Amino acid sequence: MHPILIVPVLIVAILAAGTDDYAEEVAQAEQYRADVCAGVMPDYDNRGVECDE
Repeated sequence: MHPILIVPVLIVAILAAGTDDYAEEVAQAEQYRADVCAGVMPDYDNRGVECDE
């Protein structure tokens, strides 16, 4: 592979991985809130989760 092509390919790969990581983090935060609000587990991270009642 030509060295000039390696840089853009690496940038695209890093951006794609970063986007996936962010989406996973958002999904985890939503699940954490749902579990705390449902009483499945306590707020062990002390995030101060506010539940709608």
